[in-house]
Amino acid sequence: MSNNTKEQTEVIEFSATKSNMVHPQQVWNVTSQQPTIQQNNLVAGSYSQRDWSLGLCGCFGDCKGLLCSWFCYPIYMLMTYSKAGQGFCDCLFGGPLPLRVKVRTERGISGSICGDVFATACCPCCSLIQVAHEVENTKPLI
Repeated sequence: MSNNTKEQTEVIEFSATKSNMVHPQQVWNVTSQQPTIQQNNLVAGSYSQRDWSLGLCGCFGDCKGLLCSWFCYPIYMLMTYSKAGQGFCDCLFGGPLPLRVKVRTERGISGSICGDVFATACCPCCSLIQVAHEVENTKPLI
């Protein structure tokens, strides 16, 4: 019987030492880099605001632009988009409003989105001539 007890004790001690064993832990250093996005932010008041170099009704002074916008409006709009560095798809899906807003903000021209909507909706030909004149004769501030 004592033999039997001795075996049981050894088994119990073995299992106790087995469960109390400290296992080395592997340490993993994980570093993750967050993606960075570079944005061009315009700060209000960082440049002086000016008026359009050609007024909305000043389109009558640009005979070439007037004829092109009245008789070949889509082609004239595509040419203006191209000169402004925009693509065909921008012209096709955007219409004249995004180009007008882009040119106005890039060149520091005073105005608002409401004025741009009004000009492109009520006077699309004159508005496009005005934008084309800015694209051809002025450089972006940005």
